[in-house]
Formats: sequence, structure tokens, C-alpha cells
Amino acid sequence: MDGLAKYKGLYIETAREYLQEMREKVALLSRGEKKEELVKAIHRAAHSLSGQSSVAGYGHIAGVASVIERIFKAQLDDQVSDLEDEVLSNISSAIEKMLLSVQAIEADEEEMDLSGEIEALEA
Repeated sequence: MDGLAKYKGLYIETAREYLQEMREKVALLSRGEKKEELVKAIHRAAHSLSGQSSVAGYGHIAGVASVIERIFKAQLDDQVSDLEDEVLSNISSAIEKMLLSVQAIEADEEEMDLSGEIEALEA
């Protein structure tokens, strides 16, 4: 194995963990659960996923995770009030697409093009 290829299994495992955590916390936020701890947890998971994806060379996943990280960082810094249902829905959709992209990577395919998700989240 060359370069980072030997770490592919570890990447897939941890990416799924971060995405599952984000999925669960966003669902709780959507139901009106206590906000601050959920926002911190999502921000932390998105930050970690963004960094590890960048290092592993998965730029689309890194890009989506980075946008999600920025959204929740703005909430933590009180630059944004509560997220609208549409934004949370777009985040949930992006998380699902990232999970599909991780599955593609695991199947020895390339990651999916997630530029549409980035555009939807940045809008």
C-alpha cells in the first residue's frame, strides 16, 4: 500500500462515527432538544471530519463538513440565531450524502461529487 491508502479502513470507521453523531444530534435539534451542547457536539464532529477528510484526500466530504462546521461555529459565536427547519433539513440531507460517499469510498470507488450539497448549505 502506498501513502495514505493503508489508513482507508480507519478513515471509513471514524468518518461513519462522526457522521452518525452528527445525524443523531441534528435530529435532536430538529425536535427542539437543548441547543448548546448539541451545537457544540455537531461543530466538533464536523471539524474533525473536515480535517481527517482533507488529510485523506477526500475533498468533497471535507468541503461539506467544513460548511457544516462554519454554520455551527456561527451559532456558537451568537452570529446566527436558531437554525430554520430548511437549514436543518439541508444539513441532514448533506450528512446522508456524505454517508453514501463513504460507502462509495469503501467499495473502492471514488467519493461522490458533493458540490450540490455545499451550494445548498451555503445559500
